[in-house]
Amino acid sequence: MRWINEAAVAASLNFPALFAALQAHFAGSFQQPARQLLALAPEQSERHDALALLPVWNDDFIGCKLFSYFPDNPAQGKPRLYSRLMLFSARDGEPLALLEGALLTHWRTAAVSALAARFLANPAARTLLLCGTGQLAPFFARAYASALPLRDINIWGRDLAKAQALVDDLKTEPLFAGMTLKAVALDENTVAGADVISCLSAATAPLFPASWVRPGTFIDAVGNHRADVSEIDPQLVIAGELYVDTRANCLREAGEILLPLKAGVMSAQHIKGELADLCKMAAAQQQVRSTGPSGNPALNAKQPAETALPAQGFKPVSASQAADTSPSACAEPPALPAVPSLYKADKVMIFKAVGCALADLAAATLVYRHAMATGEGQHLA
Repeated sequence: MRWINEAAVAASLNFPALFAALQAHFAGSFQQPARQLLALAPEQSERHDALALLPVWNDDFIGCKLFSYFPDNPAQGKPRLYSRLMLFSARDGEPLALLEGALLTHWRTAAVSALAARFLANPAARTLLLCGTGQLAPFFARAYASALPLRDINIWGRDLAKAQALVDDLKTEPLFAGMTLKAVALDENTVAGADVISCLSAATAPLFPASWVRPGTFIDAVGNHRADVSEIDPQLVIAGELYVDTRANCLREAGEILLPLKAGVMSAQHIKGELADLCKMAAAQQQVRSTGPSGNPALNAKQPAETALPAQGFKPVSASQAADTSPSACAEPPALPAVPSLYKADKVMIFKAVGCALADLAAATLVYRHAMATGEGQHLA
């Protein structure tokens, strides 16, 4: 068994490869029980410390991530989240690797939202508004810059100095060459001018009113994992086109959805789909394109148009290429797989994510294969 630390995780990942791995995993067969989020002090309403277990398996691997969440830790100079992921062989149950999970989580969380944006956002999106300056923020900036033809990235945080520091750090990275990055106030003009709004703030009240958001905007709501609060205005969820990473987890944990359900102003059927639905749609479209009409009416049905290619010049790849997450395939950032666009210019497109084990497994598989090929990590007796 191999211990794969943070440095080895970082050396193994890039966003185009992770998009392809996620798309292949979500389009394939898998079993993903609802994650277990356990309150550590349920009798103390003011405490939100938690322990979570995220099991998942497919034909090749079994994965289970375990993480602790202590939201008050930063006041003590400690991270909110500690995490490890255990990887086993699905053929015989042999333990294969133990991975540092926090960095893996940052990568896959950002990649999931950016992949969803490739299906749901305006394919010509130019302006990203990033709401939050925590540990996830730089990963989301990189993920969206890898997925969409962005020209402007605006970053808001409660501490303007932290927002500016993040801007200054990102400006040094080649990925953002030619883009305009700046720290901004969170006002009506800033919100209305964004094509994509990424909410990573852990806010317990909506960051901005629905009236500030123009139709055609894509919003991801990622910062909140509590059932009793909402990071975005509930009216955006009620009136928008709502997609989720997983129905099972969001219908247990996401206040953005549960509060309107509890108020009786929305039903669970308002969720248009989850990420697996989108990825299976893309795989079906690729199959039709590769093999022609089949006996399956669902595959022969007219499919949505593909998204426009990002400004960086990535080109579509085949389904088999997208499924190839071997180290040789991921040594250099691969082309982005083509996806169908479900974007609606007259609707606000909402993607709510609370995290799911299959995304962890996709990222862990990528890291494990790279580590085995390159010798990254430490062998454990």
